[in-house]
Amino acid sequence: FKDCLKDVSINLETGLLANHTDFHQGNLLFDGNEVVGILDFESVIVSPRVRDIAYAVKQYCFNKSKLSKSKMKNLLREYQKINPLSKKEIAMILPFIIRDSCVVFWWFYSELKKSKHKQYLYLKSSSERVKGLLREIK
Repeated sequence: FKDCLKDVSINLETGLLANHTDFHQGNLLFDGNEVVGILDFESVIVSPRVRDIAYAVKQYCFNKSKLSKSKMKNLLREYQKINPLSKKEIAMILPFIIRDSCVVFWWFYSELKKSKHKQYLYLKSSSERVKGLLREIK
């Protein structure tokens, strides 16, 4: 993963604001198909606004470890209708996914002794995802 981070040379410190950082269906309240509430603010941090978008891409736009460009395009198209991203911010999405995957990889690796099989499966899929993303941004 150190080698992966060497290839990511985009400044990740632009457009800072509060980010939820754990935005997924389990942390959303729905009324039918409409989101009416967001839960779990314990991980809120100040970072570029695109970080939560990158997290959403990571959560919803992968088939196994492969990025679905069509799903990502659809997600971004709908997001752009509400809160447009700059070209620079869009270019930061994949590097953010790589960076955050490296952090999560380290956390799972450090916890490997507690639940070896489950942790190993995550480490393997995370590693495959990052390798695929590096091919996308080169």
